[in-house]
Amino acid sequence: MKLQYSVRGQLLPGNLAFLLLPAFPLNLHQWDNVCQGLGDIPAVRLSHPGFEYSVENTPSIDAYADAALSVCDELEIGRIIVVGNSLGGYVAQNIYLRYPQRVAGIALLGTNGREDSDQARSQRLEKALEASLNLLSLEGVRQSASGLLGSASVDLADTVYRQTEGLTNDSLAWCQRAMAHRGRTIEKLSLASSVPALVMHGEEDQASCLDDAKELAQALGVEPIFWPGRGHLLPTEIPDYVAKYLRRLYSLAN
Repeated sequence: MKLQYSVRGQLLPGNLAFLLLPAFPLNLHQWDNVCQGLGDIPAVRLSHPGFEYSVENTPSIDAYADAALSVCDELEIGRIIVVGNSLGGYVAQNIYLRYPQRVAGIALLGTNGREDSDQARSQRLEKALEASLNLLSLEGVRQSASGLLGSASVDLADTVYRQTEGLTNDSLAWCQRAMAHRGRTIEKLSLASSVPALVMHGEEDQASCLDDAKELAQALGVEPIFWPGRGHLLPTEIPDYVAKYLRRLYSLAN
């Protein structure tokens, strides 16, 4: 399965680079302003399955993670610092747990390590079915994504809309199914080999709660960083601060 990607900075074979995974339903441009703050540190930005390329494989976080690492292989990247927001965080955890030899650090923003409740899973699968039958308004989904912002970020609604460009029904259906069937990772994270880690969370995040961030941070052996007035999309809402903490993480991992 092919993924849309973009490279920032100079990639040298075998060198350390960031792998940046966006929130759903945003594309790789969610990370543009963060990358500006990373300076010369190399980074690869990915879009979700179904952006630009047709989707393949049975929807799963495993399949997404494998496709992401295939991009790294294509670019001859050795070790990565994997960074994920929301759905991107599920994929980041999967890569960290299944391919520890490739991961030099991990950053999780506005995400969690639990499975969906029965109700949430049912709602995701219903949305996936509607998308696969072309019964959902993609314009409505794109417009509603700004609802993930915190109160201090409401002026970024147009930015979020632009960052959903390229969303397709196939992508929406595939990703919803993959998220619906994801497993719990918290206990596995606690047992995994230790690498430098970062957990950040908006205090007004309506998609995942503060306890989710505390759980992840405890499992990874770090203190969570909370941002008042901010919501679910921290790379969009506070890109300069995200870049600042990622630079620190790079120094630790490198």
